[in-house]
Amino acid sequence: MLCSGGVQPCGHATQAGPIPDDPTPDDRSHGHHPPPSPAAYRWRVPAEPDLRRAEALLSEVFGALTIEAAERCAPWFVSRLRLRGQSTAPPSVIVKWLRESPVGFRTDPTQLLNEWAALEFLGDLGLGVAPRLVVADAEVLVMEDLAPRVPLFDLLARDDPGAVDGLRAFASTMGHLHAATTAESELYHERRRRLGPTDPAEAVRHIDGIWDWQLPEVEIVGMGASHAAEAEMAVVRDTLTRPGPFLTFTNGDSGANNFLVTGGEGRIIDFEFAGYRHALIDAACLYMPGSMWMTVAHPAPSGADSLYRTALCAAVPQAEDDLIYGHGLAAACMARTMEKLLRLPKLDARPPGHHSRAQIISTIDSAVRVAEAQRALPHLTTWAHTLADTLRQRWPDADRDFPEAYTTREPLSG
Repeated sequence: MLCSGGVQPCGHATQAGPIPDDPTPDDRSHGHHPPPSPAAYRWRVPAEPDLRRAEALLSEVFGALTIEAAERCAPWFVSRLRLRGQSTAPPSVIVKWLRESPVGFRTDPTQLLNEWAALEFLGDLGLGVAPRLVVADAEVLVMEDLAPRVPLFDLLARDDPGAVDGLRAFASTMGHLHAATTAESELYHERRRRLGPTDPAEAVRHIDGIWDWQLPEVEIVGMGASHAAEAEMAVVRDTLTRPGPFLTFTNGDSGANNFLVTGGEGRIIDFEFAGYRHALIDAACLYMPGSMWMTVAHPAPSGADSLYRTALCAAVPQAEDDLIYGHGLAAACMARTMEKLLRLPKLDARPPGHHSRAQIISTIDSAVRVAEAQRALPHLTTWAHTLADTLRQRWPDADRDFPEAYTTREPLSG
C-alpha cells in the first residue's frame, strides 16, 4: 500500500464518471466526507485516482495548494503526491483508490470504507501502529506518507542487516494492535456504521464463508481423511469462529508486505479487510509462508514469537496459557493451509517445476511443525503430514528439503 521508494511517475488520471454532490459543511467530520448513497457507486472504477478530487480535498484541510507530481507506488494501488502550497501541508501524502480488475478483485467500494473507518478508529485510540488518515471520501483515501520506511518484505527477501529488527518490530506492533483493541469493538463499529451499513460480525462470518471446514477428499492422490481428523477440523472451526477473549481488531491481511519499517520501528498498512476476528489468524503469518514466500524462518530465534505473545498477554491473559495459546495458533495455521488446499486440483494441472507446487508442500510442512511443537490437533497433523509425503511422491520436482529461512516464491529480479 504506502510506499517509500522505488516508485515511478504517473500522469494525472482522467475522471471516470460522475462525482457525487459535495456534502454540506455540516455533514463533514474531521475533514472526511460522508460516503454517497449506493446509487452513486455506478460509475466505472478509475484505473488511477482523480487527482483533481484529491487536490480539492487537501485544499479543504490545509488551504489552497497544488499537486506538483504523482508517483505510482507499485505494487499497491496508491500514489505519492508531492504538494506545493500552504506551510501547514506536509511535503507529500499517499493517496489510495479502488482498482480496476477484470475479475472484480478488490473493486468493492466497501473495502475503501473499511479502511477509512479503520484508520479513523486507530487514530482515535492514538496507537501509532498505522498511517494517519489526512482526508477521505468514497473515492479516495489520503494518508500520511510513511517514508522513509520500507516494506519488511524487501528487508527479509534480501537478507538485509535490518531484517531481524524489522521482524521484531512487526511482531511487537501486531501484538500491540491486538491487545489495545480487544475492548474497543463498539468504537470501531460506530465509526464503520457512520460510513454505511455494516455487520459487526462480518469479519468472523467472512472466514466461515470462504474456508471449507471439511477436510478435502484429495482424490487426485487417493487420500481420504479419518473421522478423528475430521472431528479435529470441526474443532478448528469452532476455535476460530468463536474467538472469545482472542477477538481483536486486525487488518485482515497481515504479512511482511503490509508492514513498513525503518530503524526497528514501523506501521501496519492495508486495512481494506479490517475487522474483529481471532487474533491468531493474523499471527499465523509469523509461522506460515504467505503468497509471496516459499519458506519463512521460525520466529523463535529472532524473538518475534515471544514479542508478539508478550504484547498480546497485556490484554488477553488467556494467551499466557500454553495449552490455549498453542491450540489457537495450531488451529490458525491449519486453517490457512486448508484454504490453500482448495487450489490443489489447479496446482496438479500445472507443469512440473511450477513454484506453486513446492509452495503448497512448504505450507503444509509449516503447519505441521507448528501443530507438533504445540502438541495440538494430532490427527489433523498426521493427515497433513501424510498428504505432504504423498504430494512429494506425485510431484518429484517439488520434493525438496525446505530451509527454515525467508525465501521468496520466485527469484527476485535485479
